[in-house]
Amino acid sequence: MSGGGSIAPVSPHAPSALYFPPVLGPDEQERPVTLRCTVTDSALSAFISLDVFRLDLPISITRSFKIVKSPTVHVTVVAVDQQGNQVSSTPIPSGASTSRLRFTANKRGCEWKLESVTFTTPWGAQTVQNPDPQRQASVSFTTQPISSGEPHRRFQFSASAVFSITLPPPVGRIEQRDKKTTERLLGFDMTDRLEYNEAIDATRGRFIVRDAQGNWLRIEPHPVPNWFHNREGHWGDVIARLKDSYTYGGISYPIVHWIENDDVQNRHGVYLLAVMDWSGEFADVPGGPQQFAERYRGRIYLTKRLFTHPEAARGHRYGLVVDGIDSIARVVAHEFFHREQFLEAWGGFTNAHIGSPPHFWPYNPQSGYDDDGDWLRNDYEQNMQRVYRTHPREAYAVLKWWTGKQAVSGFDGYYNDFEMCASLWGEWHHYMVGSLDAQDWSVGGRQDY
Repeated sequence: MSGGGSIAPVSPHAPSALYFPPVLGPDEQERPVTLRCTVTDSALSAFISLDVFRLDLPISITRSFKIVKSPTVHVTVVAVDQQGNQVSSTPIPSGASTSRLRFTANKRGCEWKLESVTFTTPWGAQTVQNPDPQRQASVSFTTQPISSGEPHRRFQFSASAVFSITLPPPVGRIEQRDKKTTERLLGFDMTDRLEYNEAIDATRGRFIVRDAQGNWLRIEPHPVPNWFHNREGHWGDVIARLKDSYTYGGISYPIVHWIENDDVQNRHGVYLLAVMDWSGEFADVPGGPQQFAERYRGRIYLTKRLFTHPEAARGHRYGLVVDGIDSIARVVAHEFFHREQFLEAWGGFTNAHIGSPPHFWPYNPQSGYDDDGDWLRNDYEQNMQRVYRTHPREAYAVLKWWTGKQAVSGFDGYYNDFEMCASLWGEWHHYMVGSLDAQDWSVGGRQDY
């Protein structure tokens, strides 16, 4: 905006850039500089079908500082483990109470020695003497473990540095001081989308162990990632339906679970981001004693593919274009619509409602209850024709109505009435993109800006 210099991206697709300041003139001791970054929702560039009214408004961040000839200090903070190894560029209030914050002050100005730095943080102040000012250009201060009870927020911290330089007599030693104050996000790490350093109950996560041929061998308990946690500020708390439960036999069970695999497929070979498991298929390995048990039916499983294959997380062909917390909220809304629609169509998940394995009535045209095999009961489709455009003997009736084409086959069997309804009504009507941004305390979330 002002002050001169130039800006260049770190790499063609990197979400960050470097600022190269101008060289100050011989008589110029300092110069004010103002930079501005604007974050824009540009999803329309790739998906022209997106509803423009659902785009987030641009966010502008303005920073002002001075270029100076005197020595200065640059201060940063990262999260580290007990051994001092960096675990995240974003500070984490770890549920496991093992994460510490390491504040580092780096010297700018080659001729000067960095003598000492006083760090002031919400977790105390500390003066650190540089053990080797002649060579060492930075000093650090590491806190005690950050409590899991710390609220997610932006916090300020500062570093006051003492510099010195020794000139030939009669000048001798000269001292300079500089102080920098900045702020960072205290939240949870979504850098790789799959951090597991929170103290999370593993009963909501599972891992499918396979043999060399891809057959299920067993299902093991597995932690769920940080964003899944229901601590305040995490997505498991912000997205209300992640906390929904159901009761079977007097025992309460959570509805939403995590599968630590990215290769879960449906019967058509389509890889799944999530699935509403109406039959209890994922309760055990095929043929296992718990597979299809009634108490496991109706659960929703989110798979690792949601994050390991981000191009898939943009949604179905007729779904929302989203990522981050919007992607999770969309998928959860989509699957809950499936669950509610299934309950409306069949009345429940018991054998009395849907038959028993291996002869379930949904998706079985021979059952007499689902003539077109689209998971919706005949009489329900008949009753809802004017609302959802379903048809008891046409699996792709909604798709034909939506596209205006009669020669459709559901794109390899995926967009039958059951799936098409959730893509249209289960996403657009049950969730507003951006409505959770102000509560998204993750790396890359709006609060991180």
